[in-house]
Amino acid sequence: MKKHSLFVTYLSIGEMIAFVIGFVANAYLGRTLGPTTFGLIIIGSSFLMNSLLVSDLGLKTLGLLETSKHSDTREFSFSDIFLTKFFQALLSFVIVYGIMRILYNSEQETVLRTVCFFYLLNIFFDALLIEWFYKGLQKFKTVSILRIATKICYTVGIFIFVTSSEDVVTVPVIFFITNMASVAMLFLLIPKGHKIFQLSFSIKTYGNVLKHSLPLGIGAFLNEFVIYLPPILLGKLFSDAEAGIFGAAFKILILVKVVDHAFTTVLFSSLPKMWHNNKKETEAIVQSILRFTIVISMALSLLLALSSEFVITTIYGDKYDSGSIILSIVSWFFVLTMLNSIFSYGLIGIGKKERYVRATIHGFIINIGLVFSLIYLYGIKGAGIAIVLSELVFVIAGFRQFKQFFSVRFYSPFFISIPLAGGAFTLAMLLPLPIIARGICAALLFIGTALLCKVINSHDIQLVKEKWNES
Repeated sequence: MKKHSLFVTYLSIGEMIAFVIGFVANAYLGRTLGPTTFGLIIIGSSFLMNSLLVSDLGLKTLGLLETSKHSDTREFSFSDIFLTKFFQALLSFVIVYGIMRILYNSEQETVLRTVCFFYLLNIFFDALLIEWFYKGLQKFKTVSILRIATKICYTVGIFIFVTSSEDVVTVPVIFFITNMASVAMLFLLIPKGHKIFQLSFSIKTYGNVLKHSLPLGIGAFLNEFVIYLPPILLGKLFSDAEAGIFGAAFKILILVKVVDHAFTTVLFSSLPKMWHNNKKETEAIVQSILRFTIVISMALSLLLALSSEFVITTIYGDKYDSGSIILSIVSWFFVLTMLNSIFSYGLIGIGKKERYVRATIHGFIINIGLVFSLIYLYGIKGAGIAIVLSELVFVIAGFRQFKQFFSVRFYSPFFISIPLAGGAFTLAMLLPLPIIARGICAALLFIGTALLCKVINSHDIQLVKEKWNES
């Protein structure tokens, strides 16, 4: 295995393990707190995630790229990136905390305000976190091990100190303490010989750093902001319980989404080199990956959609059984986000970041309207539909830019797969089988019909397998 690919694999596996450990804590919280109190956690963490999007704006990516350069060719120092991140975090905290106080200003919302406040303090943890510096030095193993250790400490803390709904404020406090411990460890482990702090920061430097980071981060901000907005709207317009049930369903999907991140990161890590060496061969590889992704991700979405009641009650308990319909709806987000990742990674990988940004801007304008209107009209079901439709908009907008550089077929295999999946879904529903068995049957039936209809072939499967092994 090549050294670069080994580093990427370390990071991907580390992220997966850390997320799974964190998910165990999340499931425990859902069961222990109940939908209403768990909704406070979901709302608070949603505020945090959106505030992190505002504070980052590509600064981590810029820091990684600058650190990976030789010291003589760096445009910005460690201090430039670090201090810009801190000032951005301060600005983000003031803005988001102010919005939160305006939204939740009644006496009955005191606990929610407190939870949100402690979650928002983690903006400063993120500002101090220097994972980007370690990644730039290719110390991926250190980052992965520390992430896993942090999640283990958080999960243990949750199991020990959170025993009822009265301990809800304890959750973000534990989150903050364990995260700050990881920040301290990263500073203690900085390799010798690296001069990190230089007191030469200015407003001009702050502006220059943001000017370079914004093109790297605006796409992620526009894409992910739509994802973290629904729980906040559900909690404000309907109830904390609605936010909790929606969050429980979507957390399951985020767990599956980690597979997407690992899959695309490993397979597309060598894309720039392949594109430079042989564009035609690269297009053929991307076409096979695209067809493979459509079939496998749609099969997994089928499995999750049909098994939703079993999955959500097994993880969170019977109090969340009403979330099964939401999980069925948002399960189709998985296939769309896999496709979106291919188009995003593809454009970024060949140096067309501006096209990626253009696609996300177009999608964002439509999606904000979708999210607000569907949630206002249909509540929690509208939130699920909005998430799926929003991702579909991003996929279409992304492919419109993608096809200008890659001669690949997307619409035909995708739209052929939809009726095949619908047929497999309908047939499985008629079978007198347990819920989970129906999901498995539907997934296998869909894959079989996709092979028969030549949506995917053995060559695609073999090629993806070879690329994975090479990575």
